Amino acid sequence: MKLNTDVPGRAGGGAILRNQNGELVAAISFPLIASTSLEAEIQAIFTATRWAIEEGYSEFLVETDAAQVLSCFDQIGGRWNGLIQEMNHLQIRQRVSIGHTLRECNWAAHHLAVHYTTQMQIFRRPKELPLTARQAYFRDLFGLPSFRCFY
Repeated sequence: MKLNTDVPGRAGGGAILRNQNGELVAAISFPLIASTSLEAEIQAIFTATRWAIEEGYSEFLVETDAAQVLSCFDQIGGRWNGLIQEMNHLQIRQRVSIGHTLRECNWAAHHLAVHYTTQMQIFRRPKELPLTARQAYFRDLFGLPSFRCFY
């Protein structure tokens, strides 16, 4: 299983949980309160991981396109130490690992994060996903490329 997370700013997060075939298991969109984008990314990873565990899943890979977040999980102390320690405990107890993915491979989670509202929304079928997230999901599922545009 793989859980992709993303935060496009500081106010909302998104995550999509997929099985070994890349098929949707469930997805969420949720609000965040963070003072920096790094803090938002850490909160999103923790929120999404805790949600997946509460849904009954364990032994999965969490992927983020924020490479700087990965180094935070290796540090002791600091501003987000409590949240990072909780995440480290979840990693050990539930056999969760965290890795990096390219932004182009994270569009479905990104579009879920953009869709956030004032409360968590859970999506269990592809047709329930917001349109842009659904399009990104099917591109991933069928192995179609995603491109980053530079203007």
